[in-house]
Amino acid sequence: MLRLVALLGLVSAVAARLRIDPLVDTQRGLIRGLRSENGKFAKFLGIPYALVDENNPFGPSVPHPGFEETFEAYDDSVVCPQVTKGVGVGSLQCLNLNVYVPNTATSRNKRPVMIWIHGGSFATGSGTGRDFSYDDLVRHDVIVVSVNYRLGPYG
Repeated sequence: MLRLVALLGLVSAVAARLRIDPLVDTQRGLIRGLRSENGKFAKFLGIPYALVDENNPFGPSVPHPGFEETFEAYDDSVVCPQVTKGVGVGSLQCLNLNVYVPNTATSRNKRPVMIWIHGGSFATGSGTGRDFSYDDLVRHDVIVVSVNYRLGPYG
């Protein structure tokens, strides 16, 4: 019986070290992210920071109310409305941010933070990982936050 308890303890410890889904507790609720492909940083993708009133899309946005259940921050594919290659794409509910955090960052080992605001003349672009690579900054122990913001007539 003692061997079984020791084995279960060892398996639990190994499983905890190999966990691939980082989880953070924020003022808005729990957010679960992804471990990078190389395992050296965590990424939290598509976290909504505000909502657009769809009845008044030109009006002010309101802060996101938060999450009752764990928010799965796995997808940064939402972009704000824009015309790309002659085609209209995007969603009004696009006010999201992505956070890339090196494994060295902890509450006791704070790292510098860089906010990336994409270019595009306020008409095109996004803060998605497919448009930009943040690996070099994260590799140098910088936390990177990329932001989607309203574009064109909505901005």
